[in-house]
This record gives sequence, C-alpha cells and structure tokens, in this order.
Amino acid sequence: MKRCVSSSASRSDSSTLFTPRVSSRVSRTTPLTSVTLNPGAAGASAAVAATVVMAGVSTTPGDSLEAPATRESPGVRPETTDRTLRPGASLRAGRMTPISVLLPVHGEAPHLAPAIDSVLEQTHGGFELLILLNGAAPSPRAIGVAREAARRDPRVRVHELLRPRGGNLSTVLNEGLALARHGLVARMDADDLSHPERLGAQAAFMERHPGVLALGTAYERIDERGGSLSVVVPPCDPGEIRWRLLLGNTFAHGSMMLRRDAVLAAGGYDESCARAQDYELWTRLARPPGGGRCAMANLPRVLYRYRTSAGATRPDVAQGETVARVMLREWALLGHGASDADLAPALARMLTGGAGGRGAAIEIERALNAEGPSVGALLGHLVGTQPLRGPTQAAIEAGRLSRLREVSTKLRWFGVTSVWLWGAGRHTEWMLAHEAEIPQQIVGVADDLRAGTRLGLVLVQSPHDIPAGADVLLSSDAFEDELWEASAPHRARGVRVWRFYGAQDDRPTIVNTSHAAEPVRVGGD
Repeated sequence: MKRCVSSSASRSDSSTLFTPRVSSRVSRTTPLTSVTLNPGAAGASAAVAATVVMAGVSTTPGDSLEAPATRESPGVRPETTDRTLRPGASLRAGRMTPISVLLPVHGEAPHLAPAIDSVLEQTHGGFELLILLNGAAPSPRAIGVAREAARRDPRVRVHELLRPRGGNLSTVLNEGLALARHGLVARMDADDLSHPERLGAQAAFMERHPGVLALGTAYERIDERGGSLSVVVPPCDPGEIRWRLLLGNTFAHGSMMLRRDAVLAAGGYDESCARAQDYELWTRLARPPGGGRCAMANLPRVLYRYRTSAGATRPDVAQGETVARVMLREWALLGHGASDADLAPALARMLTGGAGGRGAAIEIERALNAEGPSVGALLGHLVGTQPLRGPTQAAIEAGRLSRLREVSTKLRWFGVTSVWLWGAGRHTEWMLAHEAEIPQQIVGVADDLRAGTRLGLVLVQSPHDIPAGADVLLSSDAFEDELWEASAPHRARGVRVWRFYGAQDDRPTIVNTSHAAEPVRVGGD
C-alpha cells in the first residue's frame, strides 16, 4: 500500500510517497470514469511506450508578459543557479534540461510542505521551484513553509505578488510565466505530490518530441490523508486528445509541462477565466497549425498524485460557464470532414442497436483519431456513446449498481470466485470502478474488436486467450446481445459465459469441476 501522507510533516522523502503498489481503481478519460486495475497489472503503466511521433510545430515567441511587481521574501536568495544539485540528483547523459516549476499558493495550503518536498526530491536536479504567494491570500503558516523551503534549498524562489490583479489563478500563472527562467515550465499544485521521476520523464519526452507543446501524465487521485481513490489514465495519443478535448478536459493541470514560449505566443492563460482556465488554454494549444497534428500528449505513467479535498463539490456555475463557452467556440471552428457521409451507416447501426453496433462505435472513434474532429464524426460519437446526465443518469446508475450486486451475489452462491469481463467500453470502466462490490476477482478484460488496445492501464486481450472452464461476464449495456452471439464458439469450447442483463437461455457446459453447480440464470425478467 502507498503510505498515507501526513499533512503535518515538514519534510518527507518523496520516494516513499510513490511506493510501488497497484491502485485499486484505474480510469480513463474523457469522460472521467473510474475503472479498476487488478493486482499484477501495475507494471503495465511503466511498460506502455508513449510512442508519439509529432510533426514539427513551429512557434514564434510573442510579446513577453509585463514583468509583475514582486518582491523576494525574507531569507530567499535573490539569485540562484539552476545547476545546483541535491544529493542523489542525477544528470541525464551528462546534462540537464533546465525546468521552471510554478507552484501557486493561496489560503491555508495544509499540504504545502510535502508538495514542496516532492519537487525537491526529483531525480532530475536541473530546475528552479517558483513558489507564487498570491498577495494577502496565503496564510502566515503557508508563507512560513515557503520561506523555510527557500532558506534550506537554493533552487527555491519565493515571490509575493503585490499586484494580484484580481488574484485568480490565471493572473498568478501568467506572472509566474514571466518570472520563469527556463523554456520548459512545469505546473505543481500546493496540495498534490509529484513522483520523483516526473520532471525527468517529462523533460526527456519533450526533448525527443520538440513538436509537443504541452505534456501531462497519468495520475492517482488521493484523499486528504493520502489514501488512494483511483488512478486516471487520460488519452495519450495526440490525435485522440484533439477531439476528446472538445468534449471535456483530458489533462490534470498540476501534472503539466509546457513550452513557455509557445504558451506566451498563444497569449498565456485567459485572465477573464476565474475557473477552468487550464481547459481554455489547452483548447487553443491543441489546434493543429496548418492542419498538422495536435501538439499535446500525455505520458501513461502515474507520475502525479492529485488530492481531492473532503469538501470538494461538483463544478460550480463559473466553471460550467467557462467550459460551455470554450466548447461552443471550438465547435464553431469545426468543418465537415471528408468521411462524414461515409459514417452514416455506422451511426445508423448504433442508433438502431442492431448487429455491428460495437464495431460502428469503434469505426467512428478511429475516424476521429485519424482525420481529426469534424461536426459529423463528433455528433456520431456523442449520439452513440455519451452517457445521460442529471437525474435520469442517477436513476440508471442506482439500478445498474443494484444489478451488479445481484449478479455477483448469485455467481458467488454458485461457487464462481473469478471472472473475465468481455467488453472494453464504458460499461467495463464502470464495472472496474465498482470492483469493491464484486466478491469475484476480475482476472482480465477481453474484447474481440479491441484486443491489443488498452483500457486505462489494462491490456485488452482476445477472447481466444480465455481458458476453457473460465467464467466470463458480459459487460455491455447497449451490445450485450451482440456479445452473446460473438461468444458462441467460446461457449462451445467450454468457457462459461454469463449475461449481466438479458435472459440466459443457452446454458454452457460446465468444464471446471470446481464449479459443480450449473450456472445461475441471470438477467431474467
């Protein structure tokens, strides 16, 4: 288990904050849906290669932001060298890519000390840490923590912003960009934690891919005490990121590394945005210049821990208004793709729920990945795959959770201790997110159409990899009948296939003698 982070600790070894452990839940965005990662799959995150070959994206430096009125806090060395190394820091191939880390602080910031330490314990030593105290907003305790960090480490610079100009995060980050000394700028939030290898991994990727303007990472959601809640693996391929950004945010802001000149050339953060300023910036950076590739990516490694406060609520009105305005702006820029007309048959199959509906959904996603977003392809994806929202969705969620408990209880009664999930879509993401409700161990995910791809950190396997005698639970609400038909040859070879919703008239032969009882009829009316 990862060790809980004490908010009272003044120092911590960040290597202990990321003790290797399989998170109990893993999710993929967008939409942000938690899915579970089974023991044994943790190594997949390190094994996934983010092989994104980017087309060169040229950026012309824009006018620098006006230097803000700042003052160095007492005890802060006014000039520091970015080549100062802490004990144990490493040089990559004899040199380091210098990085500026921006860490804005306001309010009490009870987790500021471990957040700072997680940066200072990076194996990549060539960085400066800019702690940005937003006017009078930080508490005296937070100011003291920041000043103490600067006294004990020459890489830390503390700036108290005397002209917060409204004090929202956009203005603070723009001033931080103006203060940054280096071309690569990493973000960090005051209540989160960075993996010791985060900066090195991101800098190395951006060196290899000079066309990438912004780079995030997979991240772990933790509670106030540092306990794991879920692992989120956002899209990594720039083609997929480009269109999924039009439906929601695919990045954790605190995990980002940016090219400073590119952000300044794009105008920096929009200071009219009190909330969702990161999403607004990402949509501008993601627009491919001259019809080229999207210039944003994510690393699939979990290199960041995002703390969710106990009092956190759903997005507020200001955030919703910003997101809505940005989405409408970006959708207005879209045209009709060359293949939009060709997608009509696929959309028809999805709408009617007929045979081939799953393949149709994948066909539309592949068109979006390959050709970029268009009005027709995005509408097809939304119509066929997006979940309902609001009270209707809440009622569906409650009913599905009740059904999951009923089915898993019956499987346990008949001696089923482990299952495969067949289907690599949103329903399986939901199933994995609710693994705590399932007494059976989930040993793998299979899908005849998505074999070889990944669902979060989980490698999707072919149904042919399921051994005879194994139990398989179909995991799809829209395409269960299609999955049932596809499973026929595997039922014939002795795989026990169970329905989640529908009536199960064809009962497979029991091959595994440890399951002596016949399979329960699940999903009956």
